[in-house]
Amino acid sequence: MAEAERLLDGDKAKDVYDPLAGFPMSMLSQTQHQFVSPTSELYRGLLVQWRNESGAEELLQWWEGADRCKDILQSVEDETLDNDDLDCSLPWAVDVLFKCERDRFRFMLSEYLRIRLLKIEAYVAWLLADPDRKALMSPAELNFCVRYKALQDQATADTIDVSLQGLPQPLIDHDTRAAQPYPSTSHHVFVMFMKAVGGLQIHPSMDPQDIAAGDLYLLRYGVVRQLIADGDAVIV
Repeated sequence: MAEAERLLDGDKAKDVYDPLAGFPMSMLSQTQHQFVSPTSELYRGLLVQWRNESGAEELLQWWEGADRCKDILQSVEDETLDNDDLDCSLPWAVDVLFKCERDRFRFMLSEYLRIRLLKIEAYVAWLLADPDRKALMSPAELNFCVRYKALQDQATADTIDVSLQGLPQPLIDHDTRAAQPYPSTSHHVFVMFMKAVGGLQIHPSMDPQDIAAGDLYLLRYGVVRQLIADGDAVIV
């Protein structure tokens, strides 16, 4: 995601609306401002990760910044704005704006985590079948995945014991691995390219295309899957 963050820095960051930009920064602690401001690195990083995770059917690589987001959110929620010390004619307005941005940040973080858990539940067997897929999860997610699979297997075994009694043994012992759900890469997503990409094969019937940085396309996820993983494109 380094390329994405660098592109969002600089001039483009100036175009992002920051509701607290008009107030003196002395009214907020450094921790408070770095996470509620849409122009901050942490805020932009969470926004990109949330959008990518929402648009991809497969589970993406765990974003280490999520742990930092959780710690900072907890720290900020423990802090309170002392309105008596605010250098502003309408101090209550700063408090309201801050709480709105805090809630927006909490929503993005909780949705990022919730979407990942839903994917783990949907593709639990597929994820655990390969070490590389296990590496996509955080330690806490991997622990959840293993426990969820154990409960799922137990529930399946109990169902078979009750519902399939009397059936031929080959049917009971049938290998169901081929029927395990796995994520699709054929759906379409809107993506913005963070850097110029040359020779992108969008479709077998088309010539390779040269893409400029900042271009927005609607493409099959499988076409840009690796570019998203490398941070060269982001889902919008």
